[in-house]
Amino acid sequence: MKRLHSLALWIPQAAGIRSAALFRSAAVFRSAVVLVLLSTGVACDEGATDYQDPDTESDSTGDGDSGGSVTCDEWKADYCDWMQACGSVSTFDACLLQIETVECASKAPLERCQEELRKTDDCTSIPEDCDAKDVADTEKAEAQCDAFLAAYCQNYLACQPTAYETEASCRNAVELTLPCDTAYAVSETYEQCISELSAGSCGEYLPPSCQEVVFLQ
Repeated sequence: MKRLHSLALWIPQAAGIRSAALFRSAAVFRSAVVLVLLSTGVACDEGATDYQDPDTESDSTGDGDSGGSVTCDEWKADYCDWMQACGSVSTFDACLLQIETVECASKAPLERCQEELRKTDDCTSIPEDCDAKDVADTEKAEAQCDAFLAAYCQNYLACQPTAYETEASCRNAVELTLPCDTAYAVSETYEQCISELSAGSCGEYLPPSCQEVVFLQ
């Protein structure tokens, strides 16, 4: 039996959280089909949950143009507080699940974002440059996505050598489903996924570690 070759089964087409445009479209979190449909235009309320992870330290302070020292984890907490308070996610944890692997860019304005996310009572759009796709280190994510494509196509052709003439033609086909120039993060199982693909196993499906491994804007 041939292995299925629809990455839509495995990779979320948009697990990211966008700014005003997505609030209007009511599709903030979505997979290749739909991960979560979000309500829009909901007034902010009380009850946001503070997030503290004593076992996790951010790799980036996100000084940005603010000159502050807010960590990436602190931005995530304030971001998900805002999302929950504005009714865009059902729970704080549901939001955090979507952004927990985001690595903040060194120039991301995290201090300004923290201030604006905490003080705003406008739920029509997230503060400018404070969405996940804006804060994330997208250059790193794009490179990781490219590495995944290479590992995937090498594994696929090793298992089904007649599927494509070249690795490049495989990549071109897969990129229709997985455009790496829109990647903003990878899952926590990314390294395991790459390792398992490189091992050359020819199972019917991708390894579980490769499911929803790249997050797109």
